[in-house]
Amino acid sequence: MSTDEHTILEWQLNENLRDEWIEGEGWMGRLYGGLDKTQGADHSRGRTGVRGGIGRQASAGARDRIQRAYDSLAKARNSGDGNLARTILAAGFESRSIDDKPLTADQWLAEVERGRKEAWRSNGSYEIEAISVDGDRATVGSRHTLLRQAADKEGTIHMVRETDSSRDTWRNKAQGWTLLKSETLLAERDVVQPVQAVGWK
Repeated sequence: MSTDEHTILEWQLNENLRDEWIEGEGWMGRLYGGLDKTQGADHSRGRTGVRGGIGRQASAGARDRIQRAYDSLAKARNSGDGNLARTILAAGFESRSIDDKPLTADQWLAEVERGRKEAWRSNGSYEIEAISVDGDRATVGSRHTLLRQAADKEGTIHMVRETDSSRDTWRNKAQGWTLLKSETLLAERDVVQPVQAVGWK
């Protein structure tokens, strides 16, 4: 049975992005357009490559290191390891949710942990969709996909897929790349059917 069957629960766009809509490119056009100008990003088929001399090598190296940091952050979120998560967040970290509500590191980690505990089982991962590097700063278009399994009042197990597209700012210091700011641009929530087809028992 196909895993493509699902029911949309929620689809939200950050209201502050309305003035960033670019005809033919949508709400991410401004970010991706900036990447095209600074690093020559190639967005064909959902992938972002960086072209051109030294910039290509520097950005490719940064992309690999930042992806590893995202992987560690996903591991921390999945396991509830707040200490590991804090090593990835920069001093002064700020998160802005889909309603543009600012959250400190403590508040964001508390929200993440609350959501994790609400589910019987959860598994999330990050994917870099675009990146622009300027010195010790990197602007990243990222997608976080979280699969949460929980039972309803009748005891029926449901799988919910939560997908957040964000614009993140990373800073490179002696200890490596740390996440300074994360702005959620788009949030999607849907129920995935059937559970068994995606490997959840």
